[in-house]
Amino acid sequence: MINKTLQSADSSTYRIRLIHGYNRGDALFRMIKDEYEYFGHKKVKRLDRGANPGQTDLVLREY
Repeated sequence: MINKTLQSADSSTYRIRLIHGYNRGDALFRMIKDEYEYFGHKKVKRLDRGANPGQTDLVLREY
């Protein structure tokens, strides 16, 4: 689903916010980090955790 959303994102999309939760472990966060930070994706510039530990933003372009 994340890859499909990234494929459909156009040049006006700044970020994609992923809500993965944090109360029952961090398996989803680790998957997102491994896939999009370590292995990379051509549209993802960086990951941003923000103030909420249960969400991660995929930043697609800088302001």
